[in-house]
Amino acid sequence: RRCPPGAENGVLVKMQALLFVLFAVVSDTAAMVCIVTATATLAYACVRSKALDASVQEQTSGASRNSDTQASGLVGVDRMLDLTSLAGIELNMALMFPIAASLSLILMFFFFSVVAPLLQLCSTAAGAYAVTFVLLPHVEALFASCRARYPQLPPNFAAALPSLALALVLIIVAGITLAWLLSAHWLLNNTIGVSLCVLFVCIVRIPTLKVASGLLGGLFVYDIFWVFYSARFFGRNVMLQVATQQAPNPAAVVADKLHLPVSPIKLLPLPAKLLFPVYSPDGRSLGFTLIGLGDIVVPAIFLAFVMRFDAAQLDLERRRGGSLSFSTLFVRGLAGYPIGLLLSFLFNTLFEAPQPALLYLVPCVSIPVLITAARWHELGAMWHQGVSVVGSPREDASV
Repeated sequence: RRCPPGAENGVLVKMQALLFVLFAVVSDTAAMVCIVTATATLAYACVRSKALDASVQEQTSGASRNSDTQASGLVGVDRMLDLTSLAGIELNMALMFPIAASLSLILMFFFFSVVAPLLQLCSTAAGAYAVTFVLLPHVEALFASCRARYPQLPPNFAAALPSLALALVLIIVAGITLAWLLSAHWLLNNTIGVSLCVLFVCIVRIPTLKVASGLLGGLFVYDIFWVFYSARFFGRNVMLQVATQQAPNPAAVVADKLHLPVSPIKLLPLPAKLLFPVYSPDGRSLGFTLIGLGDIVVPAIFLAFVMRFDAAQLDLERRRGGSLSFSTLFVRGLAGYPIGLLLSFLFNTLFEAPQPALLYLVPCVSIPVLITAARWHELGAMWHQGVSVVGSPREDASV
């Protein structure tokens, strides 16, 4: 069957245009930094979530912390979270996530000016807690290594090191929070945003693939509807409207009331997204490239489950005398994440319209995992048993 005259030229022109847009995206420094930062945040959040499992086991069994836990940067993390309460969410809770998120979105769309001060206060408090959660274990691990390296330290000083670590972290967090309230600098916003991602991924845990399917499927539809179709029902793009809203700065309100000799910015963006500045060739600011925290957290929650499933399989292989050198399912899913983000930027540039990132991220992250799991006959175990899997050893795990 022959193509109509000129059809081949039309296809060639479209391919050239697509390659031109792809080159433009890849050469966009802000987009590339966004992709790298989001991928690194996702990977670290998954590692922290997995590392908490060791602390949960130690707290449950009452065993003392060993050197491996100290090296992982989780010394004293139970001061930040009740580790024994970190149970996996159920399917009905996963299905309620998109509904609750939609109701919150509608509330902020219609009544943002009313709820904005409360949102900003809650965001500031949550951000400070999240940064403390991220920093404290590493600072305590650093102090613990110093204590081991210098055993001649006075006993009273050595015993006070955990308190000194906490005091140092609180001072750092207070400085970051205050500087963000005064300046709203994008780096400080991103520091808080990344910390919130890590905290949320550590708290929300998926026990089985069934629950993961409900959560990812629901949020997949949620993201597509509110980005593509909300304007038909509400007159404006609700997701974009809420994501770009700025709330009154509580520091500015306090400074005005008390007549303090400082002038914080009046409006402060909520730390619900990561910002990356865009500049023209002559150095002029062109705004920001942004990614919502949900576009990091949702895939990370799924991949954290995959990492724990890999760990269960690794433990099974060790008990049976086999060998498995790395988390193969996790690596495949993680490799798909930057590809999904790149596709999101590509189509955003191509159509010159906001894109629901989960439209690209969910397939790119989940399909490689599902195909590999099906190949190894592990889908059933992932669906029903999850991280409590007891199955047959993997074959060709290095492929």
